[in-house]
Amino acid sequence: MEEAQRFMRYLTPGILFVGELALLLFIVDPCTFKHLMDNNSNPLALVAATFIISGGAGYFLSLCHHFLLWTIYSWCGCLSKLFTLDYNNVLKAAIIEGSLKVKPSIRVGSTNRHFRPKPMEAWQVSTALWNILVAVQSTNMKDANKTASRLLDITYGIGAVSCGSIIAIMLVIYFRWDNMLDCRFFVAMSISALFACVAFRNLYVTTQHAIGFMKTMLQTALSASDEPITVVVSDSMFRN
Repeated sequence: MEEAQRFMRYLTPGILFVGELALLLFIVDPCTFKHLMDNNSNPLALVAATFIISGGAGYFLSLCHHFLLWTIYSWCGCLSKLFTLDYNNVLKAAIIEGSLKVKPSIRVGSTNRHFRPKPMEAWQVSTALWNILVAVQSTNMKDANKTASRLLDITYGIGAVSCGSIIAIMLVIYFRWDNMLDCRFFVAMSISALFACVAFRNLYVTTQHAIGFMKTMLQTALSASDEPITVVVSDSMFRN
């Protein structure tokens, strides 16, 4: 079941991307679209080809989203708050509360107040901490782990859809730039822009929902621990 869910994480964005491209092509150049459909005499072959292309396109879009997530989204302050899974606040709150201790792997004498990880580093520590809690806590944490996996799959899937919406706009502009004054081009661009706005809005909502759920579960599990949990991290995460 989990493998099928992972597969759909790539396939669904790919199908949406291919479908959007087909719709935009039909709008900007209906004659070419009709010609392509008429030349395909085997509907089953067309469905099979669409399925295969959608899987590859979905995987590529997932790679694009992963790249954006830990580069542009993380580097840009406003985008970081909207689309990045940043666990700095929950880690700092746990350290102040005393339920979490963070130690450097090399440096001697560093204190917790110098622990200032970047968003990707905070995600790495939180992921390690999450797995520790899943191993030592009750079945509640194990059930939460399944929910968290589903939320992250949905978040990454919508992120891939968002990337696809931007790439679709770029492809239409590239192939039809000579007819940019045509009203059909403006209709296609309007639909693409609307689709992109909806996709990025959903990406924001699902990202906030996923990180809110995982933060709540981490804080609850850490607070329920009798002894503080110690995590040894890279020395580079301690900054002045």
